[in-house]
Amino acid sequence: MWHTGGLGLPESLGREETEKDLGGRGGMTDPITAAIVLRLVNNALEFSTTGMNIYRDRVAAAAKDREQRETRAFEETQREADRQHARELYIQARRDKLDDDLRALKAARDLDHFRVQLTHYPVFNGPGTLRQSINLLHGDPQTMPPLVLLVPSHADGDATWRPLSHRLLSAVMPLQDKDLAVVRLVDRHLSWPDAAFVENDLYDLPTIVVLAEVFTGWFTVSLGGCNLGGDFAVRHLTQLASLPLPNLAYWTEPRLASLEATSKNNFQRPSPLDTPSAEHVLQLEWVTRISLVAIVAAIDAYHLIRRCGYAEQLDETLALLGPELSAPLIPSFDEGAVADPAYHLLHRARRQWASGAGEAAAESVSAALEVLAGHQQLAAPDAIRAARSTGQLEPWHQTLLEELAAAAPGGALVPPAAIEALHKPLPGTELATVTDPARRQAEPKILEGRPIPGTWVGRPVPETSRSDPDAPRSEW
Repeated sequence: MWHTGGLGLPESLGREETEKDLGGRGGMTDPITAAIVLRLVNNALEFSTTGMNIYRDRVAAAAKDREQRETRAFEETQREADRQHARELYIQARRDKLDDDLRALKAARDLDHFRVQLTHYPVFNGPGTLRQSINLLHGDPQTMPPLVLLVPSHADGDATWRPLSHRLLSAVMPLQDKDLAVVRLVDRHLSWPDAAFVENDLYDLPTIVVLAEVFTGWFTVSLGGCNLGGDFAVRHLTQLASLPLPNLAYWTEPRLASLEATSKNNFQRPSPLDTPSAEHVLQLEWVTRISLVAIVAAIDAYHLIRRCGYAEQLDETLALLGPELSAPLIPSFDEGAVADPAYHLLHRARRQWASGAGEAAAESVSAALEVLAGHQQLAAPDAIRAARSTGQLEPWHQTLLEELAAAAPGGALVPPAAIEALHKPLPGTELATVTDPARRQAEPKILEGRPIPGTWVGRPVPETSRSDPDAPRSEW
């Protein structure tokens, strides 16, 4: 009989099917049937796959363990990266904090420096305010007159001389009214040059700094500046004079009378005279006038090298010192430095004539006419006609020539024929002369100290002057 137990089949099931198969074939036994084969295959497959679940579980467990290891390794790498990032963030935070601390320290130092600077800044309103206020009046620094900065006495100085800067302000203010200067009194004593002051306020302004002080009975006046042209952008403080203060014995009756007669602010001698306060009043008036001479000389020099037809103010200022000290001065300039040399020579002739140097004055007039005539060696009438024909003779030249002719009767300075040449029409034209009524109606009227609106950018041009294109620029 066929045994199927070894194949894992039920013994009863195998016997019945075997016997059935054998009986169905005429009593002959067929040991292999389809059912048996199918069962055989199934049992063989079952046999072959025995333990595969365990393998799959082991593989799954190994894969899971590998995944866990990879996850742990990734997490460890990520944690290390996070730790490294955290360290970098910490280091950067420390650096940022250090930078912040340094910036805060620098800001604190800058603030302290600014506070100290503001405490000592010459203008109470702070850096830049002076420049802004001047910009409201003069948009272009190249066309503005010089800024005259009056510096008050040092706080440690004699308190009785503190009013000197205010007296100077009042004395110089008429020059501002003539548009010859911009006058300002700084609020604090200034050690010139002041880098912060120049950087914040004066960087492009033509500036004359005036320091007039009195110490231990001596008066000193010094000038400095910046943007005045030439080779130096900033000019150091230069002491122009150091004089002992005059005592009461100096003030004789003629000198007192001269002070009163030449005063423009109705100065009157104090009464009584034999007191310390009276002596101080006289000394204050004296040092104010001396300082004004230095300031006006600097302003004249600034305009003479830039403007044509500039009416020099120095002679009028020197007259304030009285006949004893107001001898005419002859300013000296380098050749070619003056914008209108003919007009300056005529001013020089007037000074020389006033000082009694008649021959020198006549030579100055001749030199002026030679310049107007184009450096031709001509007689005075011919030189004037040549100057008129070329347009070189301006109304201010004519006016000053007429003044010199009136001051020196008999033609000592300007011959009568030259005055006639000023007014007589040129041959061949009736409109060429500056005295022709038709031309005078067509041209703007020339008046001393009066402006022609809308000629220069930012400010009017004085009618007695025009800009010299070759003049040095006042740039920082």
